[in-house]
Amino acid sequence: LPRVNGVVERGDLDDTVLLTYKVGLGKSLSAILGVKKRFDLGLSRKAVFVVPKHTLSQWRDFWRDYFPGYADRVLVADTKADFTPTTRQDFLATACLADVSVVVLTYEQFGAIPLRPETFAAYVERECDEVYADLLGRAEADAMSRPLRRELKRRQAAMEKLRAKFADKWAKVMKTAGAAASPVTWEDVGADVVVCDEIHYLKNDAVTTRMTNVLGLPRAESQRAFDARLKLHWVSAPELFGSVGVETAQRRSRGRHAAAPSQYPPSGKVIGLTGTPVTNTLAEVWVMMRLLQPRLLREQGLHTFDAFAAVFTTPVSTVEMDAVGRFRQATRLRWQNIPELQVLLSQCWDRAPDCPEIVRPNIATGRMRVIEVPGSAELRGYVAALADRADTALKAVGTAFDRATELMTQGATGTLSDQDRATIALELRSIADELTSLKDSKDA
Repeated sequence: LPRVNGVVERGDLDDTVLLTYKVGLGKSLSAILGVKKRFDLGLSRKAVFVVPKHTLSQWRDFWRDYFPGYADRVLVADTKADFTPTTRQDFLATACLADVSVVVLTYEQFGAIPLRPETFAAYVERECDEVYADLLGRAEADAMSRPLRRELKRRQAAMEKLRAKFADKWAKVMKTAGAAASPVTWEDVGADVVVCDEIHYLKNDAVTTRMTNVLGLPRAESQRAFDARLKLHWVSAPELFGSVGVETAQRRSRGRHAAAPSQYPPSGKVIGLTGTPVTNTLAEVWVMMRLLQPRLLREQGLHTFDAFAAVFTTPVSTVEMDAVGRFRQATRLRWQNIPELQVLLSQCWDRAPDCPEIVRPNIATGRMRVIEVPGSAELRGYVAALADRADTALKAVGTAFDRATELMTQGATGTLSDQDRATIALELRSIADELTSLKDSKDA
């Protein structure tokens, strides 16, 4: 309980908060109590909770159990019929009412809420200008600028794809709303607090970089993550939308408590909940900071990934073994200046230590160990055959990538395709007990 009280107090003071607690340590309760306290203090009027689909009913029950008096002020689309393309506008119109304080949505429903074209255009144009300046602003020679121009073209193509999808989405919204009606958009909902449960769902956002031949950098771009970033920044950093966002934020703040003087326009609050803020790459730290701490990154000159990586990472070249057992030289990023990074993260990220009430079994020898076992001659021969097949697949056309991925999976897991099973599996699986070389090895 003292920990929850501290989080609630922090929720009143900080613009954004990321609760990175383990499962069962009170992330949901902390978020609900923090939002309720903001309602009581008059700091917020409407909160939107964005949650995974399978937890929608749980969050509805949380509000009704903790605060029964708020049961009629919580709006939830319980069934699919409540949020279809034809009923979505009615639901959003209800969410705009003053007597609705809490709106609970799934990530799919959150992504289906439209943005106005001028809002989308203002954000995308600013981001395109920044990407162009970051990639080509420092390129002095043509030889240096060639890979950067390729990266710029890749990013421009991705942005054009997003523009096309947005235009198609807006056309469908206008068609559903009808010529005489103005569609209800995210700006009309008027949320000044957004809580995202399992916010790591949004980690696959675009990362533009001048680095080449560095492994571990994300290249995929999730449309859901980009759409959510626009909507969260509309609440927490309206200045990123230019005059459109600043004027809307000032108009929205009229009649509320006067805030302390600031260089930024009035803004709302974003609260993220996750037990796994970082899972795969170092770039996910910057992605989370861009999502929740855009103002801090700009103040420190770290709003581009390359600027962030130059301060907090260093490239290291090592020799690695790939999935089919061959060695290769690889360059990856490793952390540096960790104490300084922790200072920046502590302004938003909140981490809870393990509760003494939770008793976990001790690990044998007190620490994790990697136990190596010898591979049999049969397994080594099979992996070598996979390597030769992988080379052939990578030189082919069409579905070469999918085929190579399948081969790597087989090499990493020891699984066999139907064709291989007919020729090899009988030797490696059916008569494994007769092969003495398999004893105490990994393929046994």
